[in-house]
Amino acid sequence: MFTFVGVSDSTGHQVYRIGGGKCVKVDPRYDLRRHSPAGFNWGYNGSGPAQLALAILADVTGDAEATLQLYQRFKLAVISDLPREGFVLHQHEVEAWLIGNLALMTFDDDAIELGEEP
Repeated sequence: MFTFVGVSDSTGHQVYRIGGGKCVKVDPRYDLRRHSPAGFNWGYNGSGPAQLALAILADVTGDAEATLQLYQRFKLAVISDLPREGFVLHQHEVEAWLIGNLALMTFDDDAIELGEEP
């Protein structure tokens, strides 16, 4: 299990992934979508929170398609409500949100056929 920690200070807004004896900065995942060249933010509905929502879902799911389908909803439901001064968000909280929102995803019906290995 791991935890995301957001720190807001005079240098800006940093987000770290802590777990397994490591602490690393979260990758903003500009390769998927570039909302905020200035980086992460939280506690409101904007481009910085969108970038953070995208980065966290990509980190937790490892699935670009699922991330792109759900990150805006995750931003509105979770990231925009985080305290502006900083936050702690646990992996299990993100996973619980994902489980509750899987019905919002669309799937390619041709991608997997019943009775066959994916």
